[in-house]
Amino acid sequence: MDPYTIARAIVERHLRDTYPGPDGKAAYVAALNRDLDTLIRRGQDGGIVGLAMFLRVLKEKGADVEPVVNKIRAYLDAMTSAPPAAGRRRKTRRRHK
Repeated sequence: MDPYTIARAIVERHLRDTYPGPDGKAAYVAALNRDLDTLIRRGQDGGIVGLAMFLRVLKEKGADVEPVVNKIRAYLDAMTSAPPAAGRRRKTRRRHK
């Protein structure tokens, strides 16, 4: 079973159980937007990938996901253009001669 099939099943269950009704898709996208803020703050890139799959399924179902997708694009642009974080640099160990 591929990850997209799993994401589709989860989104369909959430739309049926957690976010029913005509406003369900919009409420679900708003919740994912809040989740994205948390994932970005914690630097959990794998969670962002999963969230992007949920957004893809919601887009196919007709939800407006552009604001959240734009936030992911901005995060990726900042990630690729910024230098590594200061605390993550590793110094090579010098050997005495």
